[in-house]
Amino acid sequence: MRGIYLLSLMFVASGALAAPPPPALSSASHSAPANVPDNAMRLSQLANPAEHILEIGLKAFEAGMSAELKNNPEDAAFFAANPGLLGEITKVGRLIVRRHFLAAIPGQQRRYAQFYAAKFSPEEIDQLISFYSSPTGAKVVRAMFAGVDLKKLSEGVSPEGKPMVTASQILESKRSSMSGLLDEFDADDWKSLFTFMSEPVHAKLLKVVPEFNQLVADMANEPTPELDAELEKAVQKTTAAYFVRRGAKPKT
Repeated sequence: MRGIYLLSLMFVASGALAAPPPPALSSASHSAPANVPDNAMRLSQLANPAEHILEIGLKAFEAGMSAELKNNPEDAAFFAANPGLLGEITKVGRLIVRRHFLAAIPGQQRRYAQFYAAKFSPEEIDQLISFYSSPTGAKVVRAMFAGVDLKKLSEGVSPEGKPMVTASQILESKRSSMSGLLDEFDADDWKSLFTFMSEPVHAKLLKVVPEFNQLVADMANEPTPELDAELEKAVQKTTAAYFVRRGAKPKT
């Protein structure tokens, strides 16, 4: 059992720089300072590829909607009584969320890059780039994003009753990603990973895991007033059009 635990710990450290939760979409994301070292930005883009961030963000949007319905029986009953409406709202919502995510991703990557630049030397960043640009490193990143338990992440609630992601949830989501990675790894991957673990920069990764997870959680929990307002307007418009087409009043 301890061997499994150590393997899990190793995997979490190896993927410490990959950020699976959905990106925050606040104005702070767009205004992140641009003065970031080129190699830190390169590392951020390798460990947090735009296509993976977008995919996980869209999935998180749908998982969040499911969680909301689960927590609000009245809303669930309303959609059950009006078949097809939820699907229309989800379709329109995905388009809006996708556009906001695409606009926010560069700022997100800059903020991660700032973290890397503050925690690692230029030489260490180059070492991390070497690992994450390797076939093994790419597998680790894919597994981190693919293995996220979005349902569990969407279940966190703040004292005010609002959805909230915690650093501990992020850590657990990384550990749960390990099983998917094991199916992909071959002998060369294990050799590459253990070589990487022998380098001092890997020990540094272990130390920054809690801080990085907290950064990711803070970013995921930032308010999104512009997105929220646009989604609310789209829901109202889609719902009104739904009932106009059917010539009927909403069923509750």
